[in-house]
Amino acid sequence: MCGRTREGGDPTVDPIERAGGDGVFVAADASRWADIDRLVTTAVQRRGRLDVMVNNAIVAGRHSNGLLETEPEDWDAIMDVGLRGGRSLDLLTSAPARLRQPTPPRAA
Repeated sequence: MCGRTREGGDPTVDPIERAGGDGVFVAADASRWADIDRLVTTAVQRRGRLDVMVNNAIVAGRHSNGLLETEPEDWDAIMDVGLRGGRSLDLLTSAPARLRQPTPPRAA
C-alpha cells in the first residue's frame, strides 16, 4: 500500500495486519519516479518478486475541482499522477532483472 501520507494507508494496512496478514505502507507520490522506484524495490525486497501492481492513484484535495474551475496547476497535478505515475509503474514493473525471479517453495 502506498500514499503520500501514512494517514491514507493506515486504514488499509491495519485490517490486513489484524487479520494476520503482512501489510506494509510505503510513503510514495505516484507522480515521482524515485518514489515509485522505492515502492517497487520495497515490494521485491519483502516478497522476492512482484506479480501484480495496481495504479489506483487519484488527485484529491485542492486540485480536485469541477471542470470549469480547473486551473492549469490543477490540470498539471492530475496529469502528473494519472499519466506520469502510471507510466512510471509500467516502466519499473516491467524490468526483467527485478521481477523474473524464481518462485520460492511453499511451506507444506
